[in-house]
Amino acid sequence: MSAQDRATSHAARRMQQRGIPPIINEWLDRFGQENHDGRGAVIVWFSKQSRRAMEREFGREPVRRMADKLRAYRVEDTADGSIITCGYRTKHIRR
Repeated sequence: MSAQDRATSHAARRMQQRGIPPIINEWLDRFGQENHDGRGAVIVWFSKQSRRAMEREFGREPVRRMADKLRAYRVEDTADGSIITCGYRTKHIRR
């Protein structure tokens, strides 16, 4: 099931409003770092290790071109895996 299929109506609207392309959701699925927030959700984002893994697979140039989009994150429900919301990080993610 793709990320677009798992998104709630709120999350789909936020993806459109914030200009998060579908490729970023696919990369979050494959390379994203997960962190449980302690309230029944998981935050998925690109860590330094994620970026290195993408550079190994796709090359440095494609990852560099998408650098402004790699600050994206999403919040998923742990119960059913649905995407609650998504956006771009402006602060450090606490772990």
